[in-house]
Amino acid sequence: MRLITWPTTAILGVFEFDLSTIADDSTILSAAFGFTLGVGSFSFYSPIEFTVDAYLGNGVVDVADFTALGSTVITSSVVSGLAAGTTLSFDLSSLVPLQGALAGNLLTLRLSLTNQEQLNIAAIENTAYGNATLTLDAEAAPPPSPVPLPAGLPLLLAGLGALGPAAPPQTLSLRLADRPWNGPAR
Repeated sequence: MRLITWPTTAILGVFEFDLSTIADDSTILSAAFGFTLGVGSFSFYSPIEFTVDAYLGNGVVDVADFTALGSTVITSSVVSGLAAGTTLSFDLSSLVPLQGALAGNLLTLRLSLTNQEQLNIAAIENTAYGNATLTLDAEAAPPPSPVPLPAGLPLLLAGLGALGPAAPPQTLSLRLADRPWNGPAR
C-alpha cells in the first residue's frame, strides 16, 4: 500500500481485524499494532509521523472508512532509512475502542500520515512480507462464582428451622483394641 501525501494529512491504510475468537466479556490488557515496510522508508523530513485511529468494524473496507469517526490509539513516527522487510510494532495508548469492539467482533484501524511524507506498508497483495498485525493480551472473564458460604449459611439455617425442633444428637462410640478380631463379644 503506497500513498504520497502533499500537502495535507492523508490516509495510508485501513485494516480490519476479526475479534470473534475473543469472548465478549474478556478484558483486554494490552494491544499492539504492527506492520512491515514493503520498501524502505524515505523522508525529506525525517521522521515520518503518523496516527492510528480505531473504530468498530463493519466487515467491509470501503470509502466510508476514510471519514469514519474513531479514537486515536497511536501517535508515533518512523525514521527515514529503514530497509524493506523491517517489521515495526506500536502499543495502543487506549484500549477502550478495542474493548467496545469485542461485542461486534470487528475492529478497524486507520493509519494516517500527518506530514508530507511517503511510507510503503506490506499489505494483503504483498507476497514477500506478512500482513499488518494486531497483537492482544486478553484475560477471559472468570466463571460465575457459586453463592459464597456466608451468604448461603443463613438460608441453610432458616431451612433447617422450618423442619421443627432438632432431634437430640446421637452419639456413636467406637472402641478399638490392640488385639486380633475374634468376632462379636459374648
